[in-house]
Amino acid sequence: MTAFNTGMRIQEILGLKWEQVKIWDMGGEIELLQTKNGKKRYVPLNASMARPPGQHKGRSEFIFLGTRCKRLYSIKKPLANAIKRAGIEKATAHDFRHS
Repeated sequence: MTAFNTGMRIQEILGLKWEQVKIWDMGGEIELLQTKNGKKRYVPLNASMARPPGQHKGRSEFIFLGTRCKRLYSIKKPLANAIKRAGIEKATAHDFRHS
């Protein structure tokens, strides 16, 4: 959902830290420091993305964690399983950036 709502690359999402997210009443923004072209950029958050998953906040500097509360480096396996369960014939993580 983060890729779908923000257009961010998967590695940008997986490396996202709490300190990079600024949230206010009806939105917010993410400050990306390490981008593909090496330039810092800001990604606006819509209202649905301004409610980040808070169950791990305080346990790690990273937002998206695996089952052992460790940083994720890949979503290849879980994404393949989800695509298969959904009955989608062919899709990649990159596809979710372009809606």
